[in-house]
Amino acid sequence: MNVLRYWVWVVIVFFGNARAIFAAPTTDPNNSATTQSAWSPLTSSDELYDVQYDGDAQQYSFYNKNVGKQLPPVKVMDKDEYRRYEFDKALRKAWMNRRDADLGQAADGEDKVSRLIAPIKLNSALASTLLGSDVITIDLQGNVETLFGYKWNFTDNPTIPEQYRSHGIFDFDVKYQLNASGQIGNRIKVEFMSSSDANFAFQDRFKVTYMAQGFGLKPDGAGEDDIIQRIDAGNVSLPLSGSLITGSQTLFGFRTDLKYGKLLIETIISQQKGEASTIDVQGGAQTTNFDIQADKYDANRHFFLHHAFRNKYNDALKYLPLIQSGYTITRLEVWVTNKNGRFENARNIVALDGLSTGTNTPTNGDNPLYNALKGDPRVRNMSQLNAALADHGLQQGHAFEKIENARLLAENEYTFHPQLGYISLNMALNNDEILAVAYEYTSGGHTYRVGELYSDVAAPGTLMLKLIKGTNLSPRYNTWALMMKNVYSLETYQLSKEDFVLDVMHKDDELGTYVPYISESKIKNVPLIKVLNLDNTNEAGSRFSDGRFDFVEGITMHSTRGHVIFPVLEPFGRDLATAIGDPAIAANYIYNELYDSTLVKAKQLSYKNKFKLSGRYKASSGAEILLGATDIPQGSVVVTAGGHQIGRKCGLHRELYYGARANYQPCVYGQQRAAQSVGGEPQQFFDGQQNLGGRQF
Repeated sequence: MNVLRYWVWVVIVFFGNARAIFAAPTTDPNNSATTQSAWSPLTSSDELYDVQYDGDAQQYSFYNKNVGKQLPPVKVMDKDEYRRYEFDKALRKAWMNRRDADLGQAADGEDKVSRLIAPIKLNSALASTLLGSDVITIDLQGNVETLFGYKWNFTDNPTIPEQYRSHGIFDFDVKYQLNASGQIGNRIKVEFMSSSDANFAFQDRFKVTYMAQGFGLKPDGAGEDDIIQRIDAGNVSLPLSGSLITGSQTLFGFRTDLKYGKLLIETIISQQKGEASTIDVQGGAQTTNFDIQADKYDANRHFFLHHAFRNKYNDALKYLPLIQSGYTITRLEVWVTNKNGRFENARNIVALDGLSTGTNTPTNGDNPLYNALKGDPRVRNMSQLNAALADHGLQQGHAFEKIENARLLAENEYTFHPQLGYISLNMALNNDEILAVAYEYTSGGHTYRVGELYSDVAAPGTLMLKLIKGTNLSPRYNTWALMMKNVYSLETYQLSKEDFVLDVMHKDDELGTYVPYISESKIKNVPLIKVLNLDNTNEAGSRFSDGRFDFVEGITMHSTRGHVIFPVLEPFGRDLATAIGDPAIAANYIYNELYDSTLVKAKQLSYKNKFKLSGRYKASSGAEILLGATDIPQGSVVVTAGGHQIGRKCGLHRELYYGARANYQPCVYGQQRAAQSVGGEPQQFFDGQQNLGGRQF
């Protein structure tokens, strides 16, 4: 299918500083190309030229004031031209007066920047009395970008009727980022923030505030005796000074502050949009507790390069920390769907599921498919590829996938284990993205190749690769088994082996709590980390279990990426059933749907989701503490030491709204040794809903 796309940029509108719009240009009546503002006509030239009317010729002559009539006029106009000139000059003067009026609204000493929307004066005595002023101001910042285009598709397929081979559609897209703030009088303030790039609803914010004492300048004592001191609606907060009930900064609802004499009553009715979390810091490093359910494995990110590597995985790690696989990958090229329009290392590829199906030493020649396709010149041409593969009985979406201009990943976009034969991508793939590979490896002193490397086929010839993930990742397809389902992310980076604790917990229905063992069968009361091959050595590296998780870099843990990797393929399925031994007992514990079904289906069986990874980790922090979130409301980060909140001038120096980190500097030497806690209210992964109401006196 040949697809042609035509795009046209239509308009880009910027809201912000309007000073440039009304800037005064230098004007010469004799120069029609004079630099002008986009909105203003000619400026006055009375200070530069003398204008004299010649009644006989009925013309207006412009003379330079510095030389008078010693030289010919610089410009001569008839009556109609002069009338248009005067109109333009008057119109421009009106615009300049409007600009100066807007600038005059700023207070003395402030930066006088004109507004896109001029202040609106109500001329109402009632508004002045109720709101402290009768002026409405609106400030806009941001941009709006509108894009429209026409996309025409043509399918060169003789089996389709000619009138249906081509069709076109209009395509429209709008991107915007808008920050608006307004003030009605001196007591009502409106704030609004919205963006088309926001991924979650909580990233759009709206707030209306009424302050009896007003914002900014106000008469002395104004509003101090009013009963209604403050009203907030929209994104509100209710911070509390106590440690038992701490309040919240991530609320959406309604808040009032009422004052009766010296009694101040704060009332709030709202819905919570964030969940409080705490990070403990001790001895100069931050410690974080974690609990990860069994159905939270890191999907669409970690893949075996071949079924042969998967089949040997458990045996290769049976005697950790030794690896007994017999493989060493020496060259690897990884290709994915080109979603970001980067064409530096782009090639046409066809990814084949049936390419190399050997069970021990996979290679291109271990079945007839590669040699048969290699001898067909149509395979190298994308326009003839479908017909060529159809002749060999291959169906697209199942047996093969093709990509025009597929992208070759750079080496820093993934990692791979050369002995265990799997890759870990920096970013998880979308469901419709394709993953294909070509590689060389050694085994038993011989070198083998799977797929075609970049240099094997000259461009623009199509490369034949091994299909790892297709557009339809279904348990019915062979590629389903290649996605690893035994890797869990701690959602952090740069982990430290020191004080790292991990236990595999099971929820015991009789006890009603999580315990680190199963209470029946031949593994009764044996720690699950031992059962699942996560405890083979002690701290000295000797092969003696010590009841602690074996932190083996690159095998059971990737510390730089925060990944926990089980040394068995199906820790809560087949491998656990094998350890239990009795199928009748195993049926009460195993969660096979995690591995033979999609996550959507597996999560529907919540009664089987009784396992979790629980523990804590420590990461070096110093003065900078990673908060583990990206959308934390400003003001919600609190530092405590010894159970007491540390003042902002003493403890918390700076918090970043989108930066997910806080700078902290102890101001007392003793605080360096004391345990500290840093708490915030991240919103991006909070999927609960809590309606809250409260009152503080």
